[in-house]
Amino acid sequence: MATFLEVTNRVLKRLREDAATDVNQDTLVSIVSDMVADMQDDMIGRHAWSNLFANQVITLADATATYTLAISPNSELAQEPGGGPNVYYFESGDTQAAGYMYVTTQQELTQMKARQGDQTGQPCYIAFTPNYVAGNYTVEVFPVPTAGEAGDTIEAEFFVVPARLAANDDALSVPDRPVFLGAYYQAVNERGEEIGEPIQIVERRAVDALGEAIENDIPLRERVNRYEAYRD
Repeated sequence: MATFLEVTNRVLKRLREDAATDVNQDTLVSIVSDMVADMQDDMIGRHAWSNLFANQVITLADATATYTLAISPNSELAQEPGGGPNVYYFESGDTQAAGYMYVTTQQELTQMKARQGDQTGQPCYIAFTPNYVAGNYTVEVFPVPTAGEAGDTIEAEFFVVPARLAANDDALSVPDRPVFLGAYYQAVNERGEEIGEPIQIVERRAVDALGEAIENDIPLRERVNRYEAYRD
C-alpha cells in the first residue's frame, strides 16, 4: 500500500504544487493531507474491505469477567454468511473450537446476572461494548471463568477500523487510487481549479475508481449471488 505522504504528494502534483516532505509541512499541505485522510475514512465507512477483517483473541484469566480489545470502537463484529457472529471458544492448547459463544448485549448480560446470580465456570455468553471514551472495546463474559478455564481463549472476528492516517509513513489500508482521486476531486472542488481536467471529469474518475475497487474486493460468492438475477 502507498503511504500517507506519497498519496498527499500525488494530489499536490496534480494541483501544480511542490512536493512536501511532511504531511503537516504548511497550511496547504495540511489541508490536502487532511483530505487524503478523510477519503480513506469515507471509503472504510462505505465498504467492508476484506483485508481489514481479523481475529481478536481474548485469553481468559481466573475470576476475571471483563477484558479489553485494543481496537477502534468503530470496528464491527463480523457476521457469518448465515447471519451469526464468528465467536468461538477454544480450550487451552486446542486448535479446534470447543464451542460457540452466544453473543448478547451488555444490558442483557447484566439482566442475566441479576436473574441467575453469581455463576462460575466455562463462559458461554459474551458481550462486546464499544468504549468511545477509551477508544477500544470492553468485553464481558458469563459465567465468570475460574482457574480451570484460565488460559482458554475466545476468538472473535472483527472488521477492524484502522486509526486515522497521521504520520508520513502510515500505509493506506484501502486501495490508493480511489483515495488519491477522491482527495484530488475534493481539493479541486474547494479551490475552484480551472487548470487541468474539468471538475466533472475528475469527479467521474473518482467515482469510477471507488466503484471498481469495491467490485474487485467483493468475494466471488457474493458476486455470484448479486448478479444471479441479471443472468436469469
